[in-house]
Amino acid sequence: MKKIILSVVAGLAVSFSFGQITLEHTYGDNAAPVQLFHTKLSTGYKYWTLQQDDNSDERTLKVYNLDHSLYKEINFQSYTYFKVGYVSDKLFDTDTGLEFMYYANGGDSTAIIDEDGSVIFSANQTAYRVDDYIADQASLDPVIATPNGTKMILKDNYKGYVYSLPGSLPTALVTPNQDKYNINLYPNPSSDYIKINYSLPPDVKIAQVDVYDMNGKVVKTYKVDNTFNDILIDTNALSSGSYVCRIYSKSQVLSETKFVVTK
Repeated sequence: MKKIILSVVAGLAVSFSFGQITLEHTYGDNAAPVQLFHTKLSTGYKYWTLQQDDNSDERTLKVYNLDHSLYKEINFQSYTYFKVGYVSDKLFDTDTGLEFMYYANGGDSTAIIDEDGSVIFSANQTAYRVDDYIADQASLDPVIATPNGTKMILKDNYKGYVYSLPGSLPTALVTPNQDKYNINLYPNPSSDYIKINYSLPPDVKIAQVDVYDMNGKVVKTYKVDNTFNDILIDTNALSSGSYVCRIYSKSQVLSETKFVVTK
């Protein structure tokens, strides 16, 4: 009986060792607080940290590769109370440099900062905050992907403002429920056609499928419903390159995926 019990315990010990959670890397030190986040760039997924010294206006945003080596570093000045988000390289412009959104808490100002620290956009407007009185917190996202392109939504005390952005929202920054209603497509890469399998939420009767090129231009649009669960897209008229396929319902992104056209 003792041998049986010992065998069970040993088996459990072995199974736990395979599922062990291990610390891979630590960012920051005790000199100043560090906030750690993640994003997806055109070059792949990255970590990024924001380090600040409350005794100075100098801030440092560092972007790291998945192996934790330093990718890029951005130094900028800011107010004491501020927020940073949307670290990206194909959202606020179309070059390969990094940019991010910055807005001051209580300062009612928003800026887009380039990787050299220069300001490429600024306005005496701000993004909605989580503590604003509104029931639907999802509608507070200041940057959204819509069937008419990527938009940035800001406000002041009296008005709301919608800006068109030249780039597209990276998949990692699109927050709607994409896991449950995925788009599956094949063949990928494609030379003449591509078949898209989709599923819609039970409460969605009609949705829209848009195909974007890498400049954010819509090159194909389709209306879909729950009658079928797939569509066939002719890619002969598309140039060789990468494309993004998104499915929308009432301007909400349900899912997004990429495919490649080869000639």
